[in-house]
Amino acid sequence: MKMCVHISFFYREDRLQYLKNLIDEYNDYDLKVDIFIHSNKNLDLRKIVRYSNGSLKVIKHSLFNYLLYKDRNYYLTWQPRKLMKKQVNEYDYFLYSEDDILVPLKAFKYWLENNNICSSINATVGFLRVETKDGEEYLSDITSSIGSNLELKSKKFAINNISPYCAFWIYDKKQMSEWVNKKTYNLKYVHGLEEKNSRLLESLGLKRVNWLQYVLYNQRHKRVDTAMEMSAYGMNYPNNNNFKYTLLELKNNKVTADCKVYHLPNNYVNEKKTLMGTLNFKNIYIN
Repeated sequence: MKMCVHISFFYREDRLQYLKNLIDEYNDYDLKVDIFIHSNKNLDLRKIVRYSNGSLKVIKHSLFNYLLYKDRNYYLTWQPRKLMKKQVNEYDYFLYSEDDILVPLKAFKYWLENNNICSSINATVGFLRVETKDGEEYLSDITSSIGSNLELKSKKFAINNISPYCAFWIYDKKQMSEWVNKKTYNLKYVHGLEEKNSRLLESLGLKRVNWLQYVLYNQRHKRVDTAMEMSAYGMNYPNNNNFKYTLLELKNNKVTADCKVYHLPNNYVNEKKTLMGTLNFKNIYIN
């Protein structure tokens, strides 16, 4: 069994430690893991980490194609998908993550144990992105408890109907093979290509120039970081209807700790502008 892991890393020296932590974790996985780091800079990672559980490759990308886009650096996260589509027959498992998301081995095993069960009803295995503060663990993306559940093949699952986002995704070969041939694999469609509408271009006779329509749409888009988020949503991106449910396994009527992935910078638990990072992991499920 082989896995490929694709990580987007826009170079910042202070974030190299997060990247090292991720690579160290994949070094301990009990299957071969080939890692592809997509960056805007050539990196010699041998200076910070030793990796022996597969190949470790840095791919430098030019962001020139996004020169006209608002805050084009976020579009580095779009680059891995072309290569992943080409690799669809080479690996058994495919994982994409942002550069600060630690996916422990036990989280992978939790997904592996539940993926076929959830897929049987067109659901996906859910994870929870966690941050730590003063010895406690808080949720990055969910600010209120969930209470819905269902039973499936002698197991009980909580239904995460609030937010499935956890800044990474993982699918098996079958899921990936089906997805790469859908239009929702194309991030421009997900990010508004079908919603484009410009009276200016129409008046100039250019309304059929898709790339130009999309550039204008991008400039009008309010939140530039959604370009990054949509990549990390995977098939769970809102309103794509790829899955009926996102499910979190329950053990002893509590969400299993195995579903935790870690947001290493701990941004949200240390800010007071939003409610993100305020819900304790222990309180995610109340029934």
